[in-house]
Parts: sequence; C-alpha cells; structure tokens
Amino acid sequence: MTDAQAEQILAQQAYRQLQDGAAGTWDADASNFLKQAHGMLPADGSSGPGYMFQATAAQKADANMYANQLPQTVDFYIKNGLKIPTAQQAADATKRGNDIRDTVAQATLATVALAAGTTLPPILSLCLSNPVVCNQLAIAGGEIAAGDALGLAGLAIGGVAAGKMGLKSVQSAEQANAKMIKDGMDAAWAKGTPVINAELMPGTKVQMVLSEAQYQKYVDSNFTTPPLGGWATFDSVASQATAKQDLALLNKFKPDTKYVMELEVVKPITANIGYVGKLSEPTGQLLQGGRTQAAFDWSGITNRSEYLKPIGKPILLPVSK
Repeated sequence: MTDAQAEQILAQQAYRQLQDGAAGTWDADASNFLKQAHGMLPADGSSGPGYMFQATAAQKADANMYANQLPQTVDFYIKNGLKIPTAQQAADATKRGNDIRDTVAQATLATVALAAGTTLPPILSLCLSNPVVCNQLAIAGGEIAAGDALGLAGLAIGGVAAGKMGLKSVQSAEQANAKMIKDGMDAAWAKGTPVINAELMPGTKVQMVLSEAQYQKYVDSNFTTPPLGGWATFDSVASQATAKQDLALLNKFKPDTKYVMELEVVKPITANIGYVGKLSEPTGQLLQGGRTQAAFDWSGITNRSEYLKPIGKPILLPVSK
C-alpha cells in the first residue's frame, strides 16, 4: 500500500482507540502496529501525561475534548476520513463498553474451576462457563482486549491481562464438529458446548496421554524427542480407564492409555479449546468424554518441541482408579 493508505488505516484505528463512538470495526493489525509506539506524552490542559494511542475511559467518552484545536487539525481529519462522533454516538459506545466490563467482572467473580485438578487458564475457564461473555470479549470487545479500556493497567481477568489473553473467537461445538466431519475427521466436541479458538500462552500446563508404543519410542530417544500429538487436556488424568472414557480416546488413535505426560507451553500456540464429545468404537463401546481438551494447530510448524516442553518423565497410570 502507499504511505497515504497506511496513514489512513493507522489514523482511523488510533481514533477508535482514543474515542468512544469512532466509526469502523477494530483493526487488530493496525492496533498491533500502534503498540510499537511507547512514547509518553506530556500533560496537556486537562489531560494528564499518558502513553501514545491510549486514553482513559473519561477521555474516550468526551468527543469534544480537543474541539478548540479542530481548526488546526481539520485537514488531517478530512484526509484520513475521520468523523467526530455525535454526543449520542459517544454516549452509546461508552455505555456499551461499560456494560461489557460489568458483565465480565460479574462473570469473573462467579467463575470456578471446571473440574478437580484442572490447569485451565482462568480466562478460558470463564469462556467455557459463559461463552456469551467470552464472545463479547473476543469480538465485540476489541477495544477492551487492546488493554486501554481501564487505563495503563488494562483489564485483568483471573490474573490474566486482557491484552495478552489471546482470545480469537468462539463457536458452537456443532459448527466445529461440522468442519471436522467435512475434513474427514471424527466429531470431537461435546454437543451444546462452546469451542474457543485462542492462543495458549507460555506457562500454561496440559496433560497428554501416551500409548505404550509412544512411550517406548520416547525412551529409545533417551527422552530427547517427546511424542507431541495434536490433543491434550487441562484436567488431571487419574487412570488408564478414566483416560480412555473421559477423553474418548478411540483405539485407532490410542490402542492403550498407559502413560500421561505433563507439558508446559513455552511459545504461544493457537488451539481450539472445549469439552470432549462422546465417541463410539466400531464394537459399539461408548466413550463418554466430558473432560476439557485442547486441539493444537500445528499447521506450518515443523518443530513442535519449540512450543511444548515436557515437565519430568511420563507417569505410568494405574489401570483403574
């Protein structure tokens, strides 16, 4: 694109970040580019010092904050297609942002762990327990996810900064399953539940079940090449029987479920996250599912070990518990 086109895109996104009611939809690429500007601006009139392209909630709600300077800046506004919102547009946008924040705060306080022993990040626990709120955060609440809605501290949910929580989108299990079936795979998600697409951040821990063959291959590599598959769970795995049933591990994927390996995310990795659906073996045996699972997006990644690191050696699971 030309310099003029780039300036227009960045100017419009900057205005969205500073002004409630600004036109257009959130541009994540432009927002990420603007984050590279770390300069601190001096106090200006009633405005205290602050970082570039960030504003407090009160400043964002005031469409006339710099109206007296418009004669000096009108050419910039016209050239880049910036339209000052009406007082009503600004007020409506401010109310919408406040409603989202209030809903999220209430849902966060009400969120509890999904299952005993879960290591699911709190923000994803919130999303699975309240997908409507999660979808608002991921899509409608773009300005909140940018971390500027509550000032420099950003919006914190369960100790995870909203600007770093990695949420991308939420879909229904039916939508996700339809795509899997279209791609020639088994429907993996529990009906009637949400499936979150998110970026798992470093420090997130998951459990991955290994078959005897996978474990032996790992041993033969002197524990240097872990067998990193496409699926993992955030829940504790108590036994071979529960691994088989709760994670719906079909024989064609795992002929046995003898070991479990704990892994830590060391580099951000995108995954679909949700609940395991019911699956049946060709023999008719029903596997109930119901636990949490993450389906990693390994497309374009050649070295999975750059993203997941084993924590200790695999553990032999009891047959039943």
